Amino acid sequence: MNNNDTTHGKITNLDEFKEAFSANIVLPLVGCHESDCDKRGDEQRYTCVVHNGDHQKSLCINITKKTVYCHSCHFTGSFLDLFFE
Repeated sequence: MNNNDTTHGKITNLDEFKEAFSANIVLPLVGCHESDCDKRGDEQRYTCVVHNGDHQKSLCINITKKTVYCHSCHFTGSFLDLFFE
């Protein structure tokens, strides 16, 4: 956003809205708790909350890219997509 922007810091499109959602906000709301997390660099793995898990940590969260992928049910999306799933 530049100084000539008249939005005054407001989110003006869906991409900006998705970008505003961070892992520490969304993950606890959908049932992914840090105590159940395996951390590997920028990635965190959880039991999948989309397909109610299979006792393996197949849900991969990339904190830097803000992406979500389940290696079991193949759910793919952003933190916001995960929240609304």
